[in-house]
Amino acid sequence: MLGIAGSIAVVFASLTSRGASDASLDVVENKVDLVGRVTASVATQEWSSNGDVSTGSMIVTLSTGRVVNIVSGTLVGVNGDVEACDLTLGTDKCVLLADMLGDAVVWFTFVKADAELPDSRLTLPGLVDMRENGDFGVLPNGWQIPLATPVKRVCDAAPTVSLRDFIDRHAGTNASTTLSLETQTVIEVRCVAK
Repeated sequence: MLGIAGSIAVVFASLTSRGASDASLDVVENKVDLVGRVTASVATQEWSSNGDVSTGSMIVTLSTGRVVNIVSGTLVGVNGDVEACDLTLGTDKCVLLADMLGDAVVWFTFVKADAELPDSRLTLPGLVDMRENGDFGVLPNGWQIPLATPVKRVCDAAPTVSLRDFIDRHAGTNASTTLSLETQTVIEVRCVAK
């Protein structure tokens, strides 16, 4: 019940903060509070996360041992360019990203784990902005992810003086973002060779 109430509050706050004339939900800005590789999941028979909200419920166990309960009616994140992961293909191949309100999931999504180092990192598209005095990086799909201090910048072709400079020069598809599953922060951005 708390998950549904939290979901409604987030949607209402999102719509009212944008104003009546700009109530588009094309890019929903969702903060990521929890990131973890999924090691087990148990869902009710009616489980589905194919719409805007989940149907049925699912209990997810992460590699850290944390157990997360996703209740029916929880908001489902819009992945955009980030490849979604189907838990029926194997839980070890998926990473949960979620916005939490205490123990309640406000919104969530499952994305494919990195094939090379699935326990330690997740590769995402390049950042397009920074928020809250550089505490959060913004992905093209609107997800806001905490930034490490400092974030390593890797680009041999065009050295940059700051993360803001890097984002201005290499936003979106011109770069990749590395998220540490251990620290749950962005630890590196890397420009893409053209």
